[in-house]
Amino acid sequence: MQAILNVALPVFGLILAGFLAARFKLLGGSSTEALNKFVYYFALPAMLFLVMFRAPLERVVDREFLIAFCVPLAVVFVLTVVWGRAVWRLRLADISVQSLSSCYGNVGYMGVPLVQLAYGPEALPYAIAATILTGSIMFGAGIMGVEADLRSGQGALKTFAGVLATVARNPLILAPAAGAAWALSGVPLFTPLKTFAELMGASASPCALFALGMFLAAQPLRGELAAVCWLTVLKLAVAPVATFVVLVALGEEGSLVGKTALLLNALPTGAGAFVLAQKYDRLVAQTSATILISTVLSVLTVSALLAVG
Repeated sequence: MQAILNVALPVFGLILAGFLAARFKLLGGSSTEALNKFVYYFALPAMLFLVMFRAPLERVVDREFLIAFCVPLAVVFVLTVVWGRAVWRLRLADISVQSLSSCYGNVGYMGVPLVQLAYGPEALPYAIAATILTGSIMFGAGIMGVEADLRSGQGALKTFAGVLATVARNPLILAPAAGAAWALSGVPLFTPLKTFAELMGASASPCALFALGMFLAAQPLRGELAAVCWLTVLKLAVAPVATFVVLVALGEEGSLVGKTALLLNALPTGAGAFVLAQKYDRLVAQTSATILISTVLSVLTVSALLAVG
């Protein structure tokens, strides 16, 4: 449990710092939105650029890891969509945000140090691959879902063109694409640019968590309890169980790939889900509460997983 506490407590500390800053009115009333925009347009793109530039591409396309990591999340995604439509009658934009709450794990801020601590540096490339898959592809899919819904009255062709144009201009899509292109070019990254991206990217998770804490201080969460519980169960229980089933089918449950994929899919919801919810003003209270509750409970669930693994 000490290992997960060492990683989780700083997360709680950042959320608490933002909460206290808002409660004591230390920052202006629009600080949450301003901080979230900083993360969305500057810090997170810088982080994703570096992640893609440094990515071990052979691990990113590792077949067993892709199946073990992505297939269980696809199951969780389908459950989120079906439940959201059938039970809560949600529109596509809200389902897209909920899908991030149930599928978007904290693989960068919590996953990377936990994987390295539990399984050593040889497992680290898989954590980096998971960071790419969640931060670029999953986040991009969430953006497309929200944009498609918001433009749905414009006709199919115009909606498709509008979504494509918006996604093509989105910094969270452009930055990792630029990082991958630069890596493939073989040109070394200039030292000043590398240092700038490192400094900017390092602020992404802390600022997002701080903004999340500020939002929690201003919003009542009582009406969100049912949805928060459902999304937390999907993230902390259904995702790892589905991962284990897939690993048994692959015969990888005892391998490094299997253990790493299981740990990564058992992590709580990441702050990126809040960034998207805040950006489009969709289910912000629900998303922020899911991040907080899943992170608190993950101290127990992830500790148990590490103990038996």
